[in-house]
Amino acid sequence: MQLAVLGMAVEESSHLPSGRWLKTVGGSAVNVAIGLRVWGLAPTLVVGGSSRALSRLRRSGLFGPGLVGVAGTAVTSVVEVGLGGASRVGFSAAVIPPFAQLPAAELVILSGFDLLAAPELFTQTMVRLHQAGSQLWLDAGPAAFQPALLVPCLSAVDALFLNQEEAIAFTGLRQPGRILAKIPVPEVHIKLGALGSVARRQNLTVRSAPFAALAVDSTGAGDLYLAAAAATRHLPLAASLAAANFLGARSTEVWGAGLQLAGLVSSASTVNGSSRTEG
Repeated sequence: MQLAVLGMAVEESSHLPSGRWLKTVGGSAVNVAIGLRVWGLAPTLVVGGSSRALSRLRRSGLFGPGLVGVAGTAVTSVVEVGLGGASRVGFSAAVIPPFAQLPAAELVILSGFDLLAAPELFTQTMVRLHQAGSQLWLDAGPAAFQPALLVPCLSAVDALFLNQEEAIAFTGLRQPGRILAKIPVPEVHIKLGALGSVARRQNLTVRSAPFAALAVDSTGAGDLYLAAAAATRHLPLAASLAAANFLGARSTEVWGAGLQLAGLVSSASTVNGSSRTEG
């Protein structure tokens, strides 16, 4: 089984409620790759970013030879962490990821951030990978608010992930069941935060309860949800959702995302144990 994650390496500064600033390297692709490492998997992480960001990723030792970094424009973000764990992210720059260096893989995970950065190239890359036999999972992210860009990609997508706000914006509907039925993708997940999640795999729809967490920061929770869903995608949908909700909840107990989540990797046996129990 080979997994690849494509995206941007983001230099993040989190402003905590205490007034303290926390600096790390993250972004959707990095978060997802860390989530897969939590499950004991070794994804190929293909990211574009500044030399400084790529150096920090290499020094972390999390990805070893699986890290394919292409130096380019710095991508930065400022995260405002609110009380109760809510977070708001604002990007000040964007960079085109190294699409051409993405290796063949059984499953490739992509982000809507990159669709906005390079719509035509992103779509061409998806078509090429789809024709090569890769499964494609896409976190819609901000692309959900631009259906004209996202809709043409859906024919190549095997699983689509949206949070509740994104799902409503993309479809114009508010009821999860109707949203899932409207999106023409084999598997669709709607992340509901503290309410858990709901997903459809082909004709089967499952709603999964949340896991309790002492949430301090929700940044990256959706990315780790996706990672756990990918790691357990061969399990029944209910078991996969339980694993995804669990890891998403665990991530909210950590200040910051990206490399700040590295501590979760050391507790991988606990995470896998939860997956087996819930399955």
